[in-house]
This record gives sequence, C-alpha cells and structure tokens, in this order.
Amino acid sequence: MEAFKELCGPGEYHGVTLLTTFWDVVKQNEEVQMAALRRQEELDTSPHFGQQIIAQGGHSVALRPGREHALALLDDIVRRRHRLVLTIQIELTANPTLHETATGRVLRDGHQRDMAQAEEVEAEARV
Repeated sequence: MEAFKELCGPGEYHGVTLLTTFWDVVKQNEEVQMAALRRQEELDTSPHFGQQIIAQGGHSVALRPGREHALALLDDIVRRRHRLVLTIQIELTANPTLHETATGRVLRDGHQRDMAQAEEVEAEARV
C-alpha cells in the first residue's frame, strides 16, 4: 500500500477508490459480517492503509457481488472526471529508471526487508 501511495502521490488521492471484496461471503453469517464491517472501518482509518487517501478525498467502497453494482461503481468513477497526474509520471520524466522513483525506493526497501527476514528464518532453520 505504501508503494501505491507513492505511485499516486497525495495530491491525487481524490481520484482513488479503494474496494473491498467478498461481501457476498460474509453476508451469510451476521457475526462474520459484523467482524468484516469492523475490519472495513479499521482499514479506512489506518494510517498504513486508507486513512490518508480518504482524508484527501478518496473513496472506500464495499464491492457487492453482481454486474449491476460493478457497473454503477464504474459509472460513478467515470462521472467524477478526474484528470490525474500521478507522482510516478512526474518522477519518470526526470528520472528515467523506476528504482530512482519514490515508488521504486519503497519497493526496493520492502524487498530488502523481506530478504533479510528470509535469511534470518533460514539461519534459524539451520541451527
């Protein structure tokens, strides 16, 4: 999600729609549905997920099953007529390689963390 935020840039969050899925599965059980609604709220208010996007005008939508809901959602997005210039587009005009962009740095740093973690697990497994 951090890479996605860097890719867009906070100035373009107003054009982002975050979708959550599998609502048809949770509707079959009230307890599970309540847990899913709490999780949706948690995602929308988490600084690591949707909080910044929603605060800057982005949207969070529970994608319901069915063609009609998907088409209505697409229609809503198209009607907003946002013309977005993503941060990565601007960066790539000045820095022709992906790894030199903020998105590239986030991805590289995440990969390095994952590799270090994997090496630690491998070292522990050898003991």
